[in-house]
Amino acid sequence: AAWYSLRIGQGWAADPDREARALDSSAQAALACDRFNAQALALLGHNRTILDLEHDRAQELFSRAIDAAPNDASVWTWSSPTAAFIGDGPEAVRRAERALRLSPLDPFLFRIHHFLCIAHYTSGTYEDAVHWGMLSLRDAPHYTSSLRATAAALAALGRLAEAQEIARRAIDLQP
Repeated sequence: AAWYSLRIGQGWAADPDREARALDSSAQAALACDRFNAQALALLGHNRTILDLEHDRAQELFSRAIDAAPNDASVWTWSSPTAAFIGDGPEAVRRAERALRLSPLDPFLFRIHHFLCIAHYTSGTYEDAVHWGMLSLRDAPHYTSSLRATAAALAALGRLAEAQEIARRAIDLQP
């Protein structure tokens, strides 16, 4: 499920609709084995927001995931963008910061940094958004979602030349 999510988000999926169904099927299979699988619940929640715009359903899934594993950094990580996408930047920041505290050496630290970029962008704290976006890009320079969010934060600050350069990188990777 995580792999399908990455493939869709990065623009690598030849048939995004088919892979979205496969993502859902994979996560549902994990939940059939363990209905308290917090990572499967959180990944489903994230993709309910990203793919289906079902924010209320996503929040229900995150609530279940947090109840099942309140100290799982990935649960807090995946829940941050939903808070941002519904316009609650401070909550998005809080969730991503909690993930960072729980797993400061996370192998997917670039993702937490990326979600902090999105959270700060939503909060209107664009300097912080750029800071976290650049950290994400330092560790994952080809992560197109970070390229897009960082370019947006730079543009919001009026740093248009930098924003255009990063946007060009994103377009080169995901036309």
